[in-house]
Amino acid sequence: MREKLQWFSIKRTMLQMERTDGAIWWLLAYIAGVAMRSFTQSPLMYWVLSLIVACTIAAHIASHKKWYGFIAIASFFALIGIVRMEYVLNKPDALSTLRDTEETVTVTGVVLREPEIRERTTQLLMKYEDHKILLQLPRFPQYKYGDKLLVKGAMQTPDVFADFNYKNFLQKDGIFTVMKFPEVTRISENNGNVIVSYILSAKNKLRTSLYKILPAPQSDILAAMMLGDQGKMSGDLKQQLNKTGLRHITAISGMHITILAGLLMFALIGMGLWKGQAFYAAICILLLYIIMIGAPPSAVRAGIMAGLLLVAEKMGRPANTTRFLLFAAAVMLFVNPFLLTRDVGFQLSFLAVLGIAQLSESFFMWSSPLLPWQTLRRMVAMTLSAQVYTMPILLYNFGSISLITPLTNILVVPLLGMVLLAGFLGTVFGLVSNMLGTVLSFPLYVLLLYITTVIDTGARLPFSSISIQNVSWLWFIPYYLLIVLLLQKQRRAHWQVQRM
Repeated sequence: MREKLQWFSIKRTMLQMERTDGAIWWLLAYIAGVAMRSFTQSPLMYWVLSLIVACTIAAHIASHKKWYGFIAIASFFALIGIVRMEYVLNKPDALSTLRDTEETVTVTGVVLREPEIRERTTQLLMKYEDHKILLQLPRFPQYKYGDKLLVKGAMQTPDVFADFNYKNFLQKDGIFTVMKFPEVTRISENNGNVIVSYILSAKNKLRTSLYKILPAPQSDILAAMMLGDQGKMSGDLKQQLNKTGLRHITAISGMHITILAGLLMFALIGMGLWKGQAFYAAICILLLYIIMIGAPPSAVRAGIMAGLLLVAEKMGRPANTTRFLLFAAAVMLFVNPFLLTRDVGFQLSFLAVLGIAQLSESFFMWSSPLLPWQTLRRMVAMTLSAQVYTMPILLYNFGSISLITPLTNILVVPLLGMVLLAGFLGTVFGLVSNMLGTVLSFPLYVLLLYITTVIDTGARLPFSSISIQNVSWLWFIPYYLLIVLLLQKQRRAHWQVQRM
């Protein structure tokens, strides 16, 4: 009798999962609709999907078979995705008649975000009426968030290079117009949000202190890790990070935030907090971290995805993580459908967190004989899980993938928490006194020197990475289909074990 009750309990749980899986397919249908309209121009798809919706609804009413209703709803969600993408692609643009005419125009606007300072130029994003205009200016004079500017120059469409579509890259952020080296006059200051201005001012002070207490390249890596600044990292250093599979430690991505969240949970639980208390503390620390780096959209999206993973773990329902992530992705794509095909950061963040949610436990168990230390094993499992899911995107966009990722992440990732904490304390003390900050940051310098040594040594190893050029996106289909099939097989095996 007890075995029967146990079997009925398992059966009920499986039926509940089957019902809720419908929501996953509908979310996937919406995302597929956005993808279809992103890659095709034919209006035929509207009529085909509309016909499928009408026919399957009629068939469902006539036969009462649930599959017809399921197909009708999925087709309807795909149609919504197509219509939403069609709307943003054909959204009216009043500046289109002024671009590429070489006519000098005068506009007035407010700087929308922190300037992106590069080696020789500065990138400013300015809001003019309901439009965003990207200004490319000389390194000096410097401007800041909230400045109201009078700009005279020619408007242009962003360039499309042989190896990089800059136009599509900017369109994902709603930027369709650039002005290169126009005449700029500052009209007034402090026209932005007061809270944002305060956060960016504090961030700038920390940045100034950081570069005073640490030499390069250690300061460049810490600035990227702690403040999201990547402008000062050299091209060689970025290439070394790519070769060693450590680029994520300097990029505010879903993988970076999720691993940081995992480190926080382990550290807080190790300090004696209960799991629930550690969860709330980790969420608060992540929120403060994202605010400290200026809350760029990429970091906010990564934080949402990592936060959902923590929420699913706290609820004790890791199986729901996929549903949470798909819902979050669908909402983000409804707000900005360009993210799906034109934002590599969004793609990598989503896939990395999804990989960690679905595969990290398996990698954690498989690595038990090799790595007896639980925290280290968890970090390796998270890194490998993220790499499995993101590998096709990395190959497609960058043409290379690191072969030494597990080794380098074992050597570096467990130290990230200490580096960020020591970096924050060192820069704060540096605000009081440069000498005090420099002396107290010596342990931090040793940690960063160790990390840069691992990066440099790993990048010099033969076969540290492989290059595969001209990868077709068609390979994505069998690759991810194989992952889905393996996950389904693992899921059936899990239920069979529970049934026994």
